[in-house]
Order: sequence, then C-alpha cells, then structure tokens
Amino acid sequence: MSEGDVKEVFTGMLAELDGEFESRWLSEFAPLQRRILRVLAELGEAGVTEVAERLEVKPSDISSTLTRLREAMVIGLGDGSYRIVDTVFARWLTAA
Repeated sequence: MSEGDVKEVFTGMLAELDGEFESRWLSEFAPLQRRILRVLAELGEAGVTEVAERLEVKPSDISSTLTRLREAMVIGLGDGSYRIVDTVFARWLTAA
C-alpha cells in the first residue's frame, strides 16, 4: 500500500463522515466555539493567547469557552497548548 493509497482512503473516509460532522458542527457548537475550533484545526495546537490573537479578542474573552470545550473532551490541553482531540474531525474542519 502506497502513501497515495492511504491519502485516497482517508479522503474517502472524510467524504463519508461529512454529513455526521456537519450535523455535529451545526448542532453542538456555538459560534465562538466554532471559531476557536477552526483556529485550532488550522494551527494544529496553540495557546490561549495565540488563539485569542487570531480571533482578535482578549484571552479572557475565550477562556471559559476553551474550558467548556475541554470539559466536553473536544479539545485537550498539554504543555499550555490546546489541540482538537479528534484528529479526523480536525482534518475535516481544515477541508470544509
């Protein structure tokens, strides 16, 4: 199996999961959560200050939202950086 084969299968899997992810995206996440998740998907991982800068808000404006996303186990925190736990969901966000 080649790298191209893996990419092709992964792309197919993303297309297959598109409806499920879209439904989850629209029903589970508030607008600020969506903005934060898009930034994290784009950056891979980032600290609260970096996310806030990308969103052009103060870190205090997003800290409770980050906490809620962590409590829901959508994002994780390690070494001061947040990341989306579900890497397939994160990849879908960058492709959507």
